[in-house]
Amino acid sequence: MIAERTLLPKRTVRYALGKLEHADLIEEQPSVRDARTQYYSAKSVERTGDDELLPDGRRW
Repeated sequence: MIAERTLLPKRTVRYALGKLEHADLIEEQPSVRDARTQYYSAKSVERTGDDELLPDGRRW
């Protein structure tokens, strides 16, 4: 569903989700109804005052 909503290729979405999961920013939860379906949710992140900024000043 993420791929359809964002119009991104499925491979790109899988890659991005893998990176986010590896960075411990999201949680993956299997669907109870359909084992082929995974649900993703953002984890809470505590911010410190020294968060690194991207070169153009936007936070990642």
